[in-house]
Amino acid sequence: MKKHIALAALAAATLAAPMMASAESTVRNGNGDATARLNFRVVVPRVLFLGVGTGAGNIGDATTRVNTVDRLTFNIPSADVGNGVGTAAQVVDVRVKGNSGQIALAANSGSLGPTNATSDVIPWGDFTMSSSDATNLAVPAVGTSINVAPDSAGGKLTERVAQWSFSYNNTAAIPAGRYDGQITYTASAP
Repeated sequence: MKKHIALAALAAATLAAPMMASAESTVRNGNGDATARLNFRVVVPRVLFLGVGTGAGNIGDATTRVNTVDRLTFNIPSADVGNGVGTAAQVVDVRVKGNSGQIALAANSGSLGPTNATSDVIPWGDFTMSSSDATNLAVPAVGTSINVAPDSAGGKLTERVAQWSFSYNNTAAIPAGRYDGQITYTASAP
């Protein structure tokens, strides 16, 4: 009985001890070589990063999240309301990075466009949106999605950087007010 208790205590102590790495060993008596092998494993996490505006440059630490939502403000002079003279473009930096293949980038909004206090709307179509690298990182139109292709030969690594420009076309006379709206960009990967 004492022998079984001692064996059970030894087994419990063995399981409770931290796992230690050990390499293979061989002993050679006389002539010849002795060899030992060691296995390696590297675990790389899946990474998907999207930064628009202030957050675009903050990729050095994958755990860092920038909670700043930039605001683009377009002020229309009273003499120009609805005359088709668009606003100067406002530019934001954009960065998409991933290590698991092609990235889908979608643009969505909870509204048809910016609205004022009396629910008047400026449609998203009244804004011009363009990219400094339309081939690799175009601006998706609201309600659509684009594919951001990998930039590595193996087809898994993607890092695209661009500047997106936004301007208000000012093509229609609209009621006075402050119009607010938001576009949410979402990156997803397989």
